[in-house]
Amino acid sequence: MKHWTNQYIGVPYSNMNCGEFAICIQREVFKKKYFRAPEHPKVENPFHYNIILEKNLINYLEKKIEKPVEGCCVLMKTMKRLTHVGVYTKIGRKDYVIHCLDSFKSSILHKIKDLTTYGIDVEGYYSWK
Repeated sequence: MKHWTNQYIGVPYSNMNCGEFAICIQREVFKKKYFRAPEHPKVENPFHYNIILEKNLINYLEKKIEKPVEGCCVLMKTMKRLTHVGVYTKIGRKDYVIHCLDSFKSSILHKIKDLTTYGIDVEGYYSWK
């Protein structure tokens, strides 16, 4: 049996950024009633990007959770700045995040434990509103 993530692997980054991708999955897989995706920050300064990303996500995230659950939000940092979002899943006994990343030019499924290899740290797991 195919896992739900299979149909979302390889979506070009040019089609949607990480926030748009996560919201798309929430609508299509988890049947959330979001009408639009968070705005993609259009700034060059990484500090400003961080602020805008947090303000946009506040409309979609409910609270930080201790243990991840299927479909929850994974907030991630690069260079110690909140810059990225994905969706948690468990396949077998392993923890994964599916996310759309500019440096990979598409969506990809990563084991959570391997993210640091790519310079990505998990800030936390959050429930969606």
